[in-house]
Amino acid sequence: MRPSEVLLGAMRLRWTTKMGNKHYFKGTRQAFVPGEGRRTGLPGKHSVKGRGKFQIDDHLVRYYVSPGAEALANTEFKPYVHRTETTPTLQHLGTLAEYIQREQAAKRVKRLSFEAWEPKHRQALITERRRGWWNALAKKYPAAPAATDKAAESGESQVEQGQ
Repeated sequence: MRPSEVLLGAMRLRWTTKMGNKHYFKGTRQAFVPGEGRRTGLPGKHSVKGRGKFQIDDHLVRYYVSPGAEALANTEFKPYVHRTETTPTLQHLGTLAEYIQREQAAKRVKRLSFEAWEPKHRQALITERRRGWWNALAKKYPAAPAATDKAAESGESQVEQGQ
């Protein structure tokens, strides 16, 4: 079986950068200026003669339109933090730090340090915490019964269902 002549014809889709040859890449078109074309590459030319090795061409230099110095000076929005701006002070929330003596707390932490435990006790603690976490997730998001669970409840096996 042979493909028809229509299928053998030229593909009339627009080429992407993946379809072209190695020098086909046209860029992302973000440097495209309407009426002036693309602005990619260097904004000038390299010249070997003389001291200056690079000559800037004003037509190739990228420029950005800004609102002006007066508008930027009078706006409420500043590009950087103002020098006279003070940081907001947050309300002090009460803690229990005043009631706990630091020396007693340090002794308790050293005595109950996780690294000081034996490996089997550490593993038991990790396993217990993971079980608690898993049970909390199972309560929060109950799983829907699967098709195999329904078959197991009814006493049928998957082999019996297929026959």
